[in-house]
This record gives sequence, C-alpha cells and structure tokens, in this order.
Amino acid sequence: MPLRRPPSTSRRGDSAIGGVAVLGVLVLAAAAYLGFTFAPVWFDYLAMKEIGGTVVLDWASHENQDQARARLIQELDRKGVSKDLGEKHCRFIDKSAAYEVDCAWTQYAYYPGTDYYKAVPLRVHVALVDGKARVLSD
Repeated sequence: MPLRRPPSTSRRGDSAIGGVAVLGVLVLAAAAYLGFTFAPVWFDYLAMKEIGGTVVLDWASHENQDQARARLIQELDRKGVSKDLGEKHCRFIDKSAAYEVDCAWTQYAYYPGTDYYKAVPLRVHVALVDGKARVLSD
C-alpha cells in the first residue's frame, strides 16, 4: 500500500478568503477613506510651507512688500492651492530687516458619503534666518 499524506491543515474550513485577508482589506479601505479626506488638506499645508519660504526670500531680495504680495498670489495660483486660501490669510511682518510671513487659515476636510465637514485650523510662519527661509511653526 502506498503511503498517504495527511490532509493539509494550512487552511481551515471551507472559506474562500481568510480572516486576516478580510481584516487587511478593511484596514486598506479605512486608510483610503481617511487619505481621501485629509490628503488635500495636508498637500495644501505642505504647499503653503514652500510658498511661504519663496515669498520671504523674494521679499528679502527685492525689499518690496507689494512685489512679495504679488508673488504670493502667483504662487498660490501656480501650486493649485485651495481657492479658500488667499492673500487675506497672510500677514507680512517687517521687523527691522527680519522678514516674516505668517499665514493662518481654517480648511475643511469633507468626509465622503456624508454631509459632514471637519474644520482643520492650520498655520505656517516663515521667517528669514541667516539668509535662509525657515519655518518657525510646524
């Protein structure tokens, strides 16, 4: 008589998909949902950090606040930042040749499939330190 192998014990039951796989799919779905909700807010925040640095350097090199404000508007448009965020949210602070730009705004994250919006207060404060733009608030 030939030797028979015992039946495989690596898979239990008649389920076509395991519990760990279902859990993994649920975690991925939750991550995608939250990513879709908060990714636009996060990308606008990162863009504002970069825009603030660009504007501070431009302001320091030309020493013209009106030109720096025009550069802010241009960069906001170029980067595709939310239309809710504009020049009115930024203050230009001139402390004896220490140029600073402080932008504070509230952005709304939309929860897909609901009528709920979450207000996310954000702030970016960029200053010229030793000839380089530094983000002072994170």
